[in-house]
Amino acid sequence: QLGTSVYIEDSDASDYEYQEEPPQTWHSYDVEDLSSDEEVLLRPPPELEPVCGEEHGAVCNFIDAAQKLFDASDAGDVEKPLDGFACPISMHAMRDPVLASDGLCYERVFIERHFQRELASPVTRQSLASLRLTPNLNHRHVMLDWATRTAKAVAREHLPGLEHGGLSPVAYMEWATSWLECRARQLSVATEEHSR
Repeated sequence: QLGTSVYIEDSDASDYEYQEEPPQTWHSYDVEDLSSDEEVLLRPPPELEPVCGEEHGAVCNFIDAAQKLFDASDAGDVEKPLDGFACPISMHAMRDPVLASDGLCYERVFIERHFQRELASPVTRQSLASLRLTPNLNHRHVMLDWATRTAKAVAREHLPGLEHGGLSPVAYMEWATSWLECRARQLSVATEEHSR
């Protein structure tokens, strides 16, 4: 089938670990729901979960654990993560946040999978002016700042002595994440026992 071609343009695609081929390589996929005989050129659907560096991975794990504990607790164990940290598709902290033409930030892997099914915003359902995805580095920095500040607050209150242990920022965040996950499990068990 021949016709108009549409493609995802991403100049920084080679920076992401989950991609196993150069960004200049494009693959052709037929899209059944288009009204005309069009061919959409997209990278192959990502089969892997989003991957990021060790530090940002620790940040995302901490944010996910903080959100889970915040949802499970009314005791104020942790500050609520900002709503924009979670991808509107996956509902998890974004390891590889990209900005789409609808002005919203998404996890790259999930928005690319969405584009395999339809060429509209997953949130607004409106057609997109462009399929260009721009890495949102500012978003990553805001996530890092929030997670670092909140992990230090958790450690000061619940893990005394940890901040004087000379740990790397990643190890520090991992300890705080473990505490959040344990506290969320305690609350879950207590809720189940109370409901019996």
